Amino acid sequence: MITGVQILPTTEAIQQLSINSVNGNGNGNRNGISNGNGISIGNGISNGNGNVNRNGVATQQVTPAPGTRSIVIGPHTLYGDYPPKIPESEVKSVQETGEIVLSSVVIPEFVVVHDGPPTDASAANYRVRYKDYIKNVASSEIYATWPVATIQANILAIMSVALNRVFTEWYTGKGFNFTITSSTAFDQKFIYGRNTYANINKEVDEILRRG
Repeated sequence: MITGVQILPTTEAIQQLSINSVNGNGNGNRNGISNGNGISIGNGISNGNGNVNRNGVATQQVTPAPGTRSIVIGPHTLYGDYPPKIPESEVKSVQETGEIVLSSVVIPEFVVVHDGPPTDASAANYRVRYKDYIKNVASSEIYATWPVATIQANILAIMSVALNRVFTEWYTGKGFNFTITSSTAFDQKFIYGRNTYANINKEVDEILRRG
């Protein structure tokens, strides 16, 4: 069950879902909207009995179907209470790994996101397509209502941080089995299961298309 989807009044929000029957008779019930990870959401966020809280988040009391998992989407980083970034040296020494060094930057297809601080062994790792990771972080860290140029500049900054972690092997070089974390104290905010915004998605796709 997904709760806390962030909605802006003038911007199209996209939540990746597929419809699966959960009551065994070929018809989905009110908990029957789920994605490939077994995440369910009741009646497309809200129905006639739903409420909208002061943050514009649609809410409804539903009972998750058996076998589903609950995901609570936290507040946006621009107003939520998240730990500040721990300062890092701008110039980092990179240890030789014995791997082949590429002559140019190659965009990875996937990154592995650790959903917590690096040393939190209980936090889940999520293998995410790189472009979907960028869309998620951008939707979590900036407002979709900002001017296009501002959105583009922030997307490039988000990509820069992610690619730095990839190509310096910042975590894998320390023995961790992930590419980057979702902790704002160490990296940038990734919220598993959250919705993204159509105009942010469009700008990410266009930047990646241009290379």
